[in-house]
Amino acid sequence: MFDALNYNVSLPAQSRLSRNVSYYIIGQASKYIPAGAQRVESIANLATIKTAGFILPNGKKACLVK
Repeated sequence: MFDALNYNVSLPAQSRLSRNVSYYIIGQASKYIPAGAQRVESIANLATIKTAGFILPNGKKACLVK
């Protein structure tokens, strides 16, 4: 599994850091899905809807829907 905390980014001095859409999506999702959450299976009734389910450290459930 990808662990973002174990990766470093180094850029040449002249380079500019640019953030793409994924950066902002992860930032938004991290407000609701804290570290330590467990990913669980979630099923959507429509093929056009994508979901990701989680069990939070406090035992509550959360689901991201796209």
